[in-house]
Amino acid sequence: MDIDNHMRITNNNLDCGIVNIMLHDVCNYKCTYCSPYHYGGKHRWPTNWENYVDLLEDMEEHNKYLLISLLGGEPTLMPKFDEFCKRINAPNRIIEICTNGSRTLRYWNNWPEDLNVYIVFSWHSEFADDDHFFNVIQAMQSKGEIVANLQVTPENFDRARKLAARIIESEATVTVNPKLTRVNIQGDGKLMDYTPEQIKWINKPRIERHIPLKVNWPYPWKIYIDGEERFHPDMIANNEVDFRGWSCMAGIKSISVEKDGTIRRCCAGAGFPLGNINTVWQLPTQPHVCEIISCHCKLDTMVEKWK
Repeated sequence: MDIDNHMRITNNNLDCGIVNIMLHDVCNYKCTYCSPYHYGGKHRWPTNWENYVDLLEDMEEHNKYLLISLLGGEPTLMPKFDEFCKRINAPNRIIEICTNGSRTLRYWNNWPEDLNVYIVFSWHSEFADDDHFFNVIQAMQSKGEIVANLQVTPENFDRARKLAARIIESEATVTVNPKLTRVNIQGDGKLMDYTPEQIKWINKPRIERHIPLKVNWPYPWKIYIDGEERFHPDMIANNEVDFRGWSCMAGIKSISVEKDGTIRRCCAGAGFPLGNINTVWQLPTQPHVCEIISCHCKLDTMVEKWK
């Protein structure tokens, strides 16, 4: 790792806590680079929403704002998912949703327009219908801050580039974000075998086309190393996401709720569990010394840490 001693990683809103919630593991896709952890179907969606409301309120004791990331499985398969989003919506909260966008156009046309939502529509070429994906983001472009993540593999590269051009040329208020793909998202972080030209196109600076959320506080999305902004895909490509031995504010500035309700400090699962959403939990007050070999999730990487 090329980061020297006495370095500090921060983001552009240290007053904002990060809450990752894996609602269930039910998915209508089974991508080859994914794993049964995300589509096994053994853990269904929560029916007791109040525990989640209480946990968010606990996080607000140490954080002025909250970024709440809702994951799956495919989160929109949860019955009354939009009602759940309404229940946890608040002016000091941003709800981030990662979805494959496969629900019907009718579903998305009926999506509420008054939520603080940042929606990532994630394109997975093995199952996605490109025309439907395009039409969904066209329908949703004004209902939140919308990003189209294109999960690029060496095999689908030309198809991804064509879809990206189609979205951009439509002048939709959607930011197109090509993504590098790991061989196994539950593995050690090894990327697929791209050509230099493919990596250059995937990692090129994106053009921000989305409508910003109407909140008076910044979305915590920029990563800084000692005050210098860094691009997360570059950090991954350069093996700069190994923070073993670093002190990290995960557990105070971030928590992750797993599909079985286990509460941990971060998506990578650092340290001992903090409890369970279905029973009891105790959030920490002291930084944690990280033992995770690859802090591959951007929301984990951007949590304040130092060595």
